[in-house]
Amino acid sequence: MIGSEKVYLFSEDDIEPIRRFAKNHSAPKHREPKEQFVDDGEQENFTVAEVASLWRLSTDTIQRMFQDEPGVLPLGDRNPRGKRKRITLRIPRAVMERVKRRRSNP
Repeated sequence: MIGSEKVYLFSEDDIEPIRRFAKNHSAPKHREPKEQFVDDGEQENFTVAEVASLWRLSTDTIQRMFQDEPGVLPLGDRNPRGKRKRITLRIPRAVMERVKRRRSNP
């Protein structure tokens, strides 16, 4: 185009800091999977993440499955500000086995 000229709003000195910024703030390429939890038979209460690892389901699925289950130990309280109702759960072995039996038998 006639009269068009490339105008940059940064100098050559700005290029390297911009590259470093982009490298530090780019999305992670791939998160390494966490080591799978192995039940040693000694633990009596499980976290949502541990049950999710054992059953190979997402933590959200396990949270929904166990949040209203009798015998589950809720830690903390439901958010009083009306935001997300996410509480920390501890799932006893007996409850985990009961839910597994109930869900595996149609």
